[in-house]
Amino acid sequence: MRTVIGDDAVSVVLAGGIDGVAAVELIGELLAIIDGYSAPVVLDLGQVLYLDSHGLRALLVAGRQAAVVGSSLTIIRASPAARRVLEISGTGPLFALDPLTP
Repeated sequence: MRTVIGDDAVSVVLAGGIDGVAAVELIGELLAIIDGYSAPVVLDLGQVLYLDSHGLRALLVAGRQAAVVGSSLTIIRASPAARRVLEISGTGPLFALDPLTP
């Protein structure tokens, strides 16, 4: 995970697989970012090779926390593997995932 703190957003680039083990760490890191900065969070999933239900749950928990604190969590550049999970689960719109572009 690589985090870039900008003037108007916090960008987080995820890579590799997001499974049960990685999801536990990811939830903690995303919640710390969301609670620590008032800026919207943008997740770049372009390098994610695998996303299972645990990883999806981590994204949903982070998205819910962002809404609670009045922020947002947006997904950009979802890899085909990540996009498939988001589309099949019907959760893509929760993250403002554009259905037309990867």
